[in-house]
Amino acid sequence: MAMDLNKVKTDDEDLIPANAFVKTKIKIKAGFHDDASKGWTDGYVTRNDNSGNCYLMCQFIVTEGKYKGRSFWDCIGLYSKNSPKWAEWGMKKIRAIIESIYRIMPSDNSKEANETRNIEFDDLEKGQLLTKVGIKEDEYGKKNMLLSIITPDKFEYSTYMEATDDIDKNIDFADQLG
Repeated sequence: MAMDLNKVKTDDEDLIPANAFVKTKIKIKAGFHDDASKGWTDGYVTRNDNSGNCYLMCQFIVTEGKYKGRSFWDCIGLYSKNSPKWAEWGMKKIRAIIESIYRIMPSDNSKEANETRNIEFDDLEKGQLLTKVGIKEDEYGKKNMLLSIITPDKFEYSTYMEATDDIDKNIDFADQLG
């Protein structure tokens, strides 16, 4: 029996366009590596057995608009024996996520802001944040990737977080920004 494959989507049609701003929520894939000395006792951390690197494996799920339900993955570094920079970048990313979810200005050093930044890993899963999406290609083809977390001090944050559903207009706007 013949199959008509003309209506099957190509990989490119499944991608969120590069430089699109989308509202997302995070789901952390359990890695089951606990290290009480670092405060990792909740099973969220993944450890690579070959390198020893520890990280959070995060799925970013689009919550609104044309791409609602689509997702992409990002690894947030927590420890690397090769370089403390990897963990530093990971901590910066986690801080940006918390500030995006809880609408905290990065420059806010109030008691309330500082208390909100004192987190458990599951706090990353408790709200909606704004992300900028890119496209990368590897041996398996093209896929979406996290370009950046947008925090309340950025112009795009108020534009997109205040918008309700019409992400398509926002993508056109993103194209104008370059």
